[in-house]
Amino acid sequence: MTRTAMTHPPEGPTLDQLDRDEEGFLLDARDWHPDLIEAFAAEDGLVMTPERCEVVDYIRAYFEKNLSVPEARVLLKHLHAAWGKPAATSISCSRAAMASRPARSPACANPAS
Repeated sequence: MTRTAMTHPPEGPTLDQLDRDEEGFLLDARDWHPDLIEAFAAEDGLVMTPERCEVVDYIRAYFEKNLSVPEARVLLKHLHAAWGKPAATSISCSRAAMASRPARSPACANPAS
């Protein structure tokens, strides 16, 4: 299911209330919260799909464990295991990850759950 709008109150500040660098990345990773994912996607003109959410979820979990985002080859290896070889290409990966801008918005889990 594609999430197109929040159906609950935001859990934290909006993007325009947060300090970001010239590329839009959060200056403090602790400012990130799940409600920001839709705003980041909207800035890039994207709608979050289940595939994009899966990529963002993986990147967020990796970031929480390693305090860095995964290299592309690590992400592709994960996607190969999850989706199979045809879907786990650098092109499909980059399309799915575009909405996440991984270093700045590493999650997509439904905050209402």
